[in-house]
This record gives sequence, C-alpha cells and structure tokens, in this order.
Amino acid sequence: MKGLFILGFSLITLAVNQLSALAQIRQPTNAELRRLRQELQQLINSTKKNRAIHIQDGRNQAEKQARESFVHAWSKVEPVQLMHRINLQISLKFLLMVLA
Repeated sequence: MKGLFILGFSLITLAVNQLSALAQIRQPTNAELRRLRQELQQLINSTKKNRAIHIQDGRNQAEKQARESFVHAWSKVEPVQLMHRINLQISLKFLLMVLA
C-alpha cells in the first residue's frame, strides 16, 4: 500500500513538472515580431546616422574569456531536457528518501 502511494505520488509529481515545462514554451505573436523588427530597424538606422557614437566594452581580457567559456559550455545544453533530468533526479531522490 505504501509503495503504491509513493508510486502514485511520484507519477503525479512528474506529470505536474511536465505540464509546467510545456506551459513555459511560448512563441511570440506576429504583432510582437513586427514591433521588434521595427525597433531593431530603427536602432540600426539611428546607429548608421550617428557613427560617432561607439559602445565601448569595459571588460578586461580575463572577464571576456570567462564569459566566452561560460557561453560556450551552456550553448550545448538543451534547457527543456536539462529541466526534465533535474525533475527526474528530484523525484528519484524523494522516492529513495521515502523508501528508506
């Protein structure tokens, strides 16, 4: 009976986690995309007109390298798959705690 309860609770936990993951995936609307394109085009045009304005990068070489290695490492990770793995690990740890 206790094992059945634990199994049911674990399945419910996994199902809720899956639903929350799906709810976070949202595509922008066509109106949002149009607005963003217009804003980007305006930014490009204003930058072309004001070439005297330059954006300076104030980071030193060590900070740039740290950022680059961080981005490179995380660019290989699929966020949804990572979240599923974490949720599965949490559920398994909970199950092992209850069974112990």
